Amino acid sequence: MISSVRNIVAELKLPAFEISEHRLRTMSWSETDVAPFGLLAIAMKVFVKRLVQGGLGVSSRDSELAKAFGVKPKKSQRNVVRLLTPIQILNGLVDGKDKGKVSSALYEALARVGIATTSHQE
Repeated sequence: MISSVRNIVAELKLPAFEISEHRLRTMSWSETDVAPFGLLAIAMKVFVKRLVQGGLGVSSRDSELAKAFGVKPKKSQRNVVRLLTPIQILNGLVDGKDKGKVSSALYEALARVGIATTSHQE
């Protein structure tokens, strides 16, 4: 996972994360070279876990609401694997915004406060 994060960060060409070409070719990395990528990998893992957990919570809530309203799956749909959708992940993010500092930080990082637009009238 650390290598994947390093590859993604390398494409961004961030000066703080640069490793010399010689070290990349010879694979002679020190702990100080790898540590920033390890930290990003851990943060990414927590980030994705929180997003997916929120989405799964919304998915379960949707299923319970469907049952409460008497919606029953057809016989052919009873063994179908459920699909987690982007809207469920977004709803999970919004639902979790007041459930602690980490969830609130995720919401603040991903929510758009506003979009500036200009109106050009002729």
